[in-house]
Amino acid sequence: MRSLNFQPGSNSTGGGRWYPTLVTLSNGDVMAIAGHPDVSDTYLGRHNNNTPERYSPSANHWTLLEDGHTAPDNRNTDSYPRYHFLPSGLLFCDTSGDEDERQHLDPWTGLWAGDDVDVDDLPGYYAVGSSGTSVLLPLLPPMYRPRIVAFNSPDATAFRIDPAENDPAWVETPDRVGTTASADRANGCATLLPTGQVLLTGGWPREPDDDIDTATRVPELYNPGIDWSAGDFSGDEGWVDLSDEPAEVGRGYHSTALLLPDGRVWTAGSTTKAVGAEDRVEIYAPSYVGQSRPTVSGAPAAVNYGAQFTVTVDRDIERVALMRCGTITHGFDSDQRYVGCVFTQDGNTLTITAPPNGSIAPPGPYMLWVIDGNDRPCEVAPFVRLSSQQLILYTDRSTFSVHEVAVLGTPATFNYAFYLVLDGALPGEVGTPIPDPEIDFIYLNGETVPGMTWVLATAKWEDPSAPPDTAQRLTFAGHIRFENDDAFEAITGDSDDIQMRASFGPFTATAALKLTKNPNPWMRDGETPWLSTDVRVFQIQPGFSIAGVEHGSGDDAPYEFITALCEAFEDLEPEVENHPFLNELATDQETSALTFAGEGANGEPVYNYAVAKVRMTAPSEVDAENVGVFFRLFTTASTGFEYRAESYARDGSGADAYPVLGRIGGDIATIPFFATPRADEGDAQDDPLNRKTIAGSGAESRRYFGCWLDINQDQPQFEEDGEQKSVQEILKGEHQCLIAEIDYALDTIPNGATPGTNENLSQRNLIINEAPNPANAATRVIAHTLEIAPSKTPAQLPPVTPANASVTGRLVPDELVFSWGNVPVGSQVTVYLPDVDADDVLALVARRPGAAMVAKVDDHTLRLTVGGITYLPVPGGRVRTIPALLSLQLPPDLVKGTVYKATVKQFEGRRRRVLATVQLTIPITTSEQILPEEIRKLAVLRHIASKMADTNKWWPIFERWLGIIGDRVRGLGGDPDSVEPSSTGNPPRRPPDSGHDHPASFTGKVEALFYDCFGDFTGFLVRSCEKTYRFKACEPGIERVVRAACRDRDTVTVATDKSGHGVRGIIVHCCAGGAHELREEAEEKPKPQPVPIAPPTRPPATPAPVQKRRPPSPEKRNPPPSHKH
Repeated sequence: MRSLNFQPGSNSTGGGRWYPTLVTLSNGDVMAIAGHPDVSDTYLGRHNNNTPERYSPSANHWTLLEDGHTAPDNRNTDSYPRYHFLPSGLLFCDTSGDEDERQHLDPWTGLWAGDDVDVDDLPGYYAVGSSGTSVLLPLLPPMYRPRIVAFNSPDATAFRIDPAENDPAWVETPDRVGTTASADRANGCATLLPTGQVLLTGGWPREPDDDIDTATRVPELYNPGIDWSAGDFSGDEGWVDLSDEPAEVGRGYHSTALLLPDGRVWTAGSTTKAVGAEDRVEIYAPSYVGQSRPTVSGAPAAVNYGAQFTVTVDRDIERVALMRCGTITHGFDSDQRYVGCVFTQDGNTLTITAPPNGSIAPPGPYMLWVIDGNDRPCEVAPFVRLSSQQLILYTDRSTFSVHEVAVLGTPATFNYAFYLVLDGALPGEVGTPIPDPEIDFIYLNGETVPGMTWVLATAKWEDPSAPPDTAQRLTFAGHIRFENDDAFEAITGDSDDIQMRASFGPFTATAALKLTKNPNPWMRDGETPWLSTDVRVFQIQPGFSIAGVEHGSGDDAPYEFITALCEAFEDLEPEVENHPFLNELATDQETSALTFAGEGANGEPVYNYAVAKVRMTAPSEVDAENVGVFFRLFTTASTGFEYRAESYARDGSGADAYPVLGRIGGDIATIPFFATPRADEGDAQDDPLNRKTIAGSGAESRRYFGCWLDINQDQPQFEEDGEQKSVQEILKGEHQCLIAEIDYALDTIPNGATPGTNENLSQRNLIINEAPNPANAATRVIAHTLEIAPSKTPAQLPPVTPANASVTGRLVPDELVFSWGNVPVGSQVTVYLPDVDADDVLALVARRPGAAMVAKVDDHTLRLTVGGITYLPVPGGRVRTIPALLSLQLPPDLVKGTVYKATVKQFEGRRRRVLATVQLTIPITTSEQILPEEIRKLAVLRHIASKMADTNKWWPIFERWLGIIGDRVRGLGGDPDSVEPSSTGNPPRRPPDSGHDHPASFTGKVEALFYDCFGDFTGFLVRSCEKTYRFKACEPGIERVVRAACRDRDTVTVATDKSGHGVRGIIVHCCAGGAHELREEAEEKPKPQPVPIAPPTRPPATPAPVQKRRPPSPEKRNPPPSHKH
C-alpha cells in the first residue's frame, strides 16, 4: 500500500498521521483526517495534521486536499475526531471543525460545506475524539434521513442531531436510567444492534482516569424511537436499564466492541499505566439471544446498488437491514452503519431491494439481517458485498441463418459469437475455478429455443496478477451452437426474434437475436466492439502500395485506388494467414489511423480510406443479392450510435438505396462516404463498389467494400451555418467515429440497435492524444471534443418522494460512465458543456450513486474525480445532441513509453444498456515528437473555426479548445501566434501573382528539407522572423549546402528565380567573432521553436529533419507510420 503524504510545511521526518480517523466514502475511497504528523513535530505549535487526504484503493494513491483545514492550526484534534459519512455525500464532524462551527466537510474538495452547527450546544468534553463516541443511527428508506447521537456524557443524558435539517442543532435525549444514569463513560464504546438500538459498554470517569477500578461495568441500551412503518424517528425514545447484566471486566482507554454475525457483541481491550493491556475478552448477549430466531439462507455474495435479490427464510419477516462491518478503535467506529431495505415476501422467499447508491451505503461487505415481528434478528447474518457491478452482454453475432447451419453441419458452432463482461468483480469473491455463467435462449413467448446452446471459449480476468480483493473486469467469450436445426423449424415466416439471457450470480443481462431462413451477411467486431476487426481505416500517400496496389495521383486516383484495393483483397481469398487485409491494415489505431490534414508533413497529399470485410456462410446455391455497405462518419467522437432514421439517413429503396447526410435537430450528425465521386445535391448516388452479391460457397465467403474518406479535402460539399463547406470544415474533432452498415433487405436493422448488439453495424471510435515527458502544466493537458446523445427524459425531473416513486423510477437519465483504467488518480478532468447548466447536471447527480464524484467549476464546467469509475448523468428534454469538451490534465513525472487508456460509455438509463463506447488513448512520448503534429493540428482546427459561425453550438467549444492547443504548442517550445489557419496543416503557400512582386532574394534560416516517396531531394524551407518561403530544388549541390546550413543553424540568403520559388543562388552567412556573443545573449531569452513544416511523421531528435527516406520495395510499400486519426 502506498504511503501517505507528508503534512505540508511539517517538520516531520516520518509518519504523517498517528491516531487519525478513517472513513469509507461512496466510491470505496477512504478519507484520512487528523492525527499527529510526528511525535517531534511542533509545526505552528499545533501538534496536529489538519490537512485531510483521500485514498483510492483501486489506484493505490493518496490525494492531498490542501484547500481547507479540518481544524484550526492551534487546536489539538489529533485523537480520532469523530466523522460520519452522510447520504448527502458530506462528512459530519461531532468533535470540532475549523473555526468551531463548520461541521460538514466535503471529502472531494477538502472544503467545509453545508450549514454551520453551533458546537456550544455540545458540551466541551466531546471536543477530544476518543473520550466520547457517537453513532449514525439507522438510515431508513425511502428518505434515509440521518440522525447522529453522541454518547459517553458525564451527565444524565446524551445528545443527538439531525444534520440534514435546516439549521441543525444538538438537543438532549431523554434522561438515562438505572445505576448508570449519571455514569461518566469516557473511552467507552457504542455498538449498533440489529434491532436498531445502541449498546453502550465500558468507559471510566474523566477525573481521575486510568483507573480500572472506577470503570463502568454495567452496559446501557439506547432506544432511538424508530417508527419502522413510517421510516422515521417519531416513536418513543428512551433508555433501557441493564443493571442486572454487568461485565466482569472493566474497560477504558483502548477498549473495543464489535457486532458479531450471530447478533452478540464482542468486547475487548483496555490499557492502564499500572496494569498494562487487558487481554481478556467478553461477549455480550442481548435479550434476543437464546430465543427462537429466524434463519436465512441463499444470500448472494455480492449485489449491485438498486438491484433485487432473493433469500429464503423460515417465517414471516418484519424488517430487513444491511449492517456494515465495524472498524472500531479508541471507542469510535466510523464505518458502523445500519441501512434499512425495502422487501416483499412470498411464502418463504424474500425479494430484497439493495440500497440505491454508495452515499447511502458505501461499497463493501455488510451483514444481512432479517428481523421478525417479535424484534428478533436472524440467528446468523450472511455477508453480502455491495458494489457497482454491471453485467454487459456484447453480441458479435445477432442473426443466425439456417443456411449457415446447413453448411457447418450439426452441431454447428459459431465461434466467439458473444462476450459477457462482469465489470467490478472481485477474483476472491468469484472463486477458483471461475464458475460458468447461466445462458438461455428464449422465444418471445417465453418458450426455450430447441437445440440452441452455448459453449464457453475463455474466461479471463483483466489483471490475473492483481490481489484477489481488487475489483476488475471478468470477460467470458463464448460460442453459440446449434445441436440440430430444430430452432428454425418453429419459424413460421422468414425469421423470428428471440432473446439471449445471461446471468452470473445476481447479475443479469439480455440481448436480442434473430433466427432466419434467409442468407446472413455480417461483420465481426471482436472482443472490443468499439474497435471492429472487420472495419479498418488507414491513410496513404501517392507512390505507396497496399496489397500490390499503388496509389496514383490526380482527381480519379482515390476512386481507382479503393476499387482496385478491394478487388485485390477479394482475389487473395480464401483468406490465408498473410492476407494483406490482416497484415497491412492494422487494427491498432496508433499505427492505422486517419488525418484531417490535407497534406502530410512532407507537403504531399494524404488520402484516407475505410475498408469493410463482410462475411457469409451458405450453400453454393444460396446467394445474398444486393448486399450494400454504407459508410458514415460522426463529426467527432460520439456516445450516441442508436440506429434511427435521423442519423442513419438514406435515400432510394432496395438495391438503389444509398446513405445521405444525417441531421439531428437541424445539425449535421453523420456524413456519408463512397467509392465514387459525390453526386450533386438532389441526384442519386452511384456507388457500385459497395453494392454486391455474395455468393454461397459451402464455406465462409468474404467480400470487401470500401470508400474514400475525403475528410481532408477543401471542395465545398454540404451546407452548414448558411454556407457551403467542405467535409473537413464540418468536422468537430480531430478524431471521428466511423460506422459501417450492412444494407440487406432480408436482414434489416431494428431501430435502437447499436454496433455492440447488431453485427450489421460495426464501428471504430477512439481518441488518441499524446503527452510529453518531460512536461509542464500546459503540455500535460489532453483535450478533445465529444458529442453526447441527450437522455430520453424531461429537462426537469420531479423530486424523489414516496408518493411519486413509481414515476421517478421510470425517469432515469442516461449516464456517461468513465472507466479510468490506468489513468493516474492525480489527473484533473473537466467536462465543458456550453449548452448545459452545470446546476442541472448536479441536480441529476444528487439523485444517483456517487454524488460526490462530480463538482461544479463554473456555470458550464464540471470537474470529475479520477479513480475507478465515475458516473456523469446526461440531461434530457432536447432533440439536439450535446457538444462537450473533455479535458484531462495528467500529473507530473510521466514516463516515456507508457500508454494510458480509459473508456467512456453511455448507459441508457431505463434499460441499462450500453449505447456507445469511446476509447481514450494517451501515449507518453517526447516534446520533439509531438510538437510538429500539434502545430499541424492547430493549423487545421483554426481553419475549421474560421469557417464556423459564432452562432454554431460548437463555437464556444472551439474557442476553449484552440486556447488549450495553443498553450500546448507554446509549452512544447513552439510559437502558436505564428500558426496560420490551413486546411493542409502546413503554412499556406503564397505563390507570386502576375505582377511578380515576390522578393528577388529571401534571408532566413533553413527549417526543413523535402524528399519525395523515392527519397529524392525536392526542395527546402527557409523561415525569417516575419514569414516562411518554400523553394524547389533537386540539385545535389544545393542539397549539401542547405543541409549543412540547417545543421549549423547558419543564416542563408536565397536568390530566387522569376517564379519566386526556384533558386538562382545561395549565400551562407557564417558566424564569427562577436556573432557568437550575440547568439549567446539571445539564448538567454526564451525563444519559441520555429514551426517545422516538413518533418517526418516520427521525427528523430535532431536539430532538423534532413534524413532521406529510401523508396520502399514494391512488396513493402506501405503507408508511412502515423498517429493521427
